[in-house]
Amino acid sequence: MTTADVENRQSSATTEAKKSTFDSLLNRWKKLDDGSAPFAVAKPRKSVKNKDQNGVAIKEYKTKIRSTVQAREKSTNKPAHLQNIFGPNASQEHIVDSKSPMFQKSPENVKVIERNITSNFFFHDMDSCDLPIFIDAFEPFKVREGKHIITQGDKGDYFYIVGGNSEVAFEVNGERVGYAGEGDSFGELALLYSCRRAATVIAISPMTELYRVDQTTFRALLHKQTKKREAEKMKLLEAVTFLSEISSVDLKRLGRAMTLIQFQPGDCLVKKGDEGDAFYVVYEGQVILTEISVGSTKFDDLTLNVGDYFGERSLATNERRAANAIAKTKGAAFRIDRKTFEKVLGKFSRVIMKAQDRRILEGIKMLQNCHLEPKQFEALSHIVVDKKIKAGQRIFGPEKRTDAALFLLREGSVELSGNRTDVIKPGAYFGDDLFLLGMQQEEMCGKVFTNYTAIAREDCLCGVLRVGDCRAVFDTMNMVGSIDKLQSHAEGLKIGVDIEQPETPHKLPTRQSTERWLARASTDNLRKAVRDSINMDQLDRHHVLGEGQFGEVWLVSAFITPKYGQQYFALKIQKKDDAMRGDSSAAIKREISILGLLDHPYIVNLVHFYEDLETINILMGLVQGCELFDVIHTENEDGTWHSGIPESDAKFYTMIVADTLDYIHKKQFVYRDVKPENILIDKDGYPIICDFGFAKFVEDKTYTLCGTPNYLSPEVIMNRGHDAASDHWALVAGANPFFYDGIPQMELFQCIVREKFYPLPDELSDECFQVVDGLLVKDPSQRLGSLAGGMNDLISMKWFHELDLDELRQKKYPAPFKPIATSLDTLAERT
Repeated sequence: MTTADVENRQSSATTEAKKSTFDSLLNRWKKLDDGSAPFAVAKPRKSVKNKDQNGVAIKEYKTKIRSTVQAREKSTNKPAHLQNIFGPNASQEHIVDSKSPMFQKSPENVKVIERNITSNFFFHDMDSCDLPIFIDAFEPFKVREGKHIITQGDKGDYFYIVGGNSEVAFEVNGERVGYAGEGDSFGELALLYSCRRAATVIAISPMTELYRVDQTTFRALLHKQTKKREAEKMKLLEAVTFLSEISSVDLKRLGRAMTLIQFQPGDCLVKKGDEGDAFYVVYEGQVILTEISVGSTKFDDLTLNVGDYFGERSLATNERRAANAIAKTKGAAFRIDRKTFEKVLGKFSRVIMKAQDRRILEGIKMLQNCHLEPKQFEALSHIVVDKKIKAGQRIFGPEKRTDAALFLLREGSVELSGNRTDVIKPGAYFGDDLFLLGMQQEEMCGKVFTNYTAIAREDCLCGVLRVGDCRAVFDTMNMVGSIDKLQSHAEGLKIGVDIEQPETPHKLPTRQSTERWLARASTDNLRKAVRDSINMDQLDRHHVLGEGQFGEVWLVSAFITPKYGQQYFALKIQKKDDAMRGDSSAAIKREISILGLLDHPYIVNLVHFYEDLETINILMGLVQGCELFDVIHTENEDGTWHSGIPESDAKFYTMIVADTLDYIHKKQFVYRDVKPENILIDKDGYPIICDFGFAKFVEDKTYTLCGTPNYLSPEVIMNRGHDAASDHWALVAGANPFFYDGIPQMELFQCIVREKFYPLPDELSDECFQVVDGLLVKDPSQRLGSLAGGMNDLISMKWFHELDLDELRQKKYPAPFKPIATSLDTLAERT
């Protein structure tokens, strides 16, 4: 509790205006930007001392991991291609609407179940208030001596706990291998998916007492309780005055990053005089503020109830606490410290400004005419960039072309002269006519001429939203119908020619270069030409490239148009036999739909598809090469196998795949099956992501259990809901850092959820270690790639500094490995 907090509490108690206006909130936080211009992005402080300390910390951390986690032996066996054992059918995707099951049990039985599940990793991070709901769901039943409870080879359906005075035996292939007694459990994997039972379990007590819960009930309860808890968090946060203008997207991210702390009467949450470092919201119970003082003025104790909060100034400043916060009753509170807040959302002042930007954008008519979704307005607010403008500086004028951009004036004033005359004040915007004309251009990087001038009358701060950046969020060409609405402003303006941007030594792509690159690499026109002119009978089949469970992949070709000439493709033929009905067929069609919405040079290209009564035929771009799996795992001359690639090669593949995933995520899809087997290496040696069978459009979170066990993230295993962060986890996919040959699957999942990754090789650089450590953070809200800076946080890591993303996108770097090329004519001649 800070001095400012106390002042706010007293003010709230004496006035009905508990909620301050947005502008007053803005002014309240503007002064806390460490002396920099309000809302400017703070420059990182360079310190050799800090750098040295970080290096020492990394080495100490590595040593700690090596002392607590057993190193694994490097295998020389031939690695197996890892298969997807989880699919959408193995999930409980939707919340069960029916009432949660409740089975009566004695207090003694409840204690037996509680002791087991509190030590079981599936329940280890569950809130204590949720445990009774799961205990109630366990069904009690009894089995006579000698009866099989489960049989080896059968599909798993239940998780079991052995009751009081009971015992069971385990048999594998008819041989007895172990026993379990009161409080022990078995069958945990059945809570994840319907795997085959590895052993037979036999009741050996005269009347064996058991408790069981099935997979559907367990996953539905987890889903339901997770959604309920997040809804409760949102309700609390939405009622917090100073957070009232923050978007729902950011509120959800904030809620997920907050931790629940439980307290008992008398516990001290905050001590007067300590440095403020965290913000709290009371979730259950009561907290009392004592020894409250502001200067020489003292105040009576203040009791905080559910929904009340304290320590909000700690998110922006480290003022000393002005009171003690003591637990009055048993209860709980959500807590987040300033460091975590800034890591997940950015500087508080910037979050507030982003909310104001979103509100302004939502009020602009031409953007309203685009029928954008709330999340798209949120995305636009993320790409507004602050720009300082000196007094007297010309922002744009008729003498030269200018970027098509919308300017949101934060501070100062701007004078417009010429065909438009006006004085723009803070909170208003200008450049909307240029912005609209830029929207209409077919060329992604065009500029415009203006017939009036904008000059800063005093030092200004503007938020700048460029048309080129908007194209990553929505199709700006859909605004064609809006041009008449602003014709008076746009009268006499001309669209300029493409002007190359100056080169930059920075590794991140230059502004607008992303959209120029994607436009040049687009396959949309080829798709249209094939769709309009080529039917299935016109495809010449040459030979089979590969075979799968449901069909074959053929090399085919066709003469498209004089513009494209003879083109070669891969034709994937999926049979509609008895093995592929219902959900499987629907999944293939979903994959076709998703690929049809993606147009990226490093994503396998869906050209067209054909369907008849017996097959679904998918026409894909031909990728000549191999899998990344074959690059990572190679056979030695003596027949043993070596796994691994040099760091320089790893960063080449990682940077391209990460950038491609970022494109997928911006389209609001989650890939969900990142692994070397799903990344092809083309003839130039560059990675191409394929197999979108598990990809899904995700607005917030999804609860589907799918993917490959070795690469599942903790939140997927625990069914807590997952998003794009699960793809970031799987970027560390060359050799699983939790896996060793022969590891039982349940132990693998436990390691992924609970344990630190195995020690990395000594020769690994500190920079690489930082990337791996950042990607393998258990909490998805604090994982590298999912923080305030998004994927740029990953790509900006020191490990990648020698690479330039623009150069990689243009294939200007020599690939570390190029497959042996075979000419298309030679391929076509094979029989």
